[in-house]
This record gives sequence, C-alpha cells and structure tokens, in this order.
Amino acid sequence: MWYRPEKVAVWRCASRIRRSKTGRRCIIRNVKEPLLKEATVEAFNQLIEGHELASKQIKANIMKVIKISKGPTLDQLDKQLEEVQMKLIQAANQHQDCDALTQQIMDLRKQREKVQNCETDKQAKLHTLDEINKLVELHKYGLVDFDEGLVRRLVEKITIFQRYMEFTFKDGEVIRVNM
Repeated sequence: MWYRPEKVAVWRCASRIRRSKTGRRCIIRNVKEPLLKEATVEAFNQLIEGHELASKQIKANIMKVIKISKGPTLDQLDKQLEEVQMKLIQAANQHQDCDALTQQIMDLRKQREKVQNCETDKQAKLHTLDEINKLVELHKYGLVDFDEGLVRRLVEKITIFQRYMEFTFKDGEVIRVNM
C-alpha cells in the first residue's frame, strides 16, 4: 500500500462512476490533470498552426455561407407579418372568417423564430471564430502555459480515448492529440 500526502487531481468519465444508458461502465483510464493540461496546450498549438495557414479562407467561407442564406430575412418576415395582421384586423371588423389568416400569422411567427435562431447561431459562430483569430494573433508562436479561461471560452468538449484525446472547439474544428 502506497501513501502520498499530496493530492492529485484526476479526470474520469462520468459513466465510470454511474452506469451509462447501455448499462456498461466506462473502461477508459483516469487522466491526471497535468497530462490533460499538456494535451490541451498541444491542441491549442495545433489549432494556432492550422489557423495561421487557413484563417483567411475559413473566414471567407463563413462569410459566403452567411451571405447566401436561403429564404426570407427577418425584415421581410416582419413586413409580411404586419400585412397579414392588418388583413386580420380588417376581416375581424367585417365579421369574416379569420381562421386562414390566423394560421398564416402563426406560420409566419414560427418561420420568423427559426430565422432568428439561425441568425443567432451564425453570430455565435462568428464570435467564436473572432476569438480564435484573436488567440492566433496573440500567440503567434504557440501557447506555453495552460489557460483555463481560454479553454472554457473555446473548447466545447474533450473526448478521451485509449491512445489519444479529441478536442472539439466551438467553431466545429476537431483536433486529435496523441497521449
């Protein structure tokens, strides 16, 4: 039996403690925090290296996708919604059937909500891409020390496998680091 007076932080799969949906426990080993930090710094350095080469192309592609959005814009939907609402008011004043207009208003509202969610997602991706570009500009020669704030802002999840770790960044990029 060994005894060490210092505490060592380890990371482990949540399903290792409690069973997963399949009923099995995770068999992946624990990962000590220094190893996880070292792999995180390596992943950020690979990200910086990759973004230096393709930064302009990535931003151009994202801008192209944003500009070529299919369907009506929020302004167009607001205008249509206002017109249909005015028609509904006129039909109600003339005691006409309003069911079709009401359904059209509900459909326009749902469509507006979808477009608004898409716009929010696009803005979030642009913001994340800007943060990554700032990271690249700030650390042109790579990261030296682990920065927890940076990890919280830019990393969506870390998946640990037997021989490597997979870092999924919030902009969708996936980087694999061997252990």
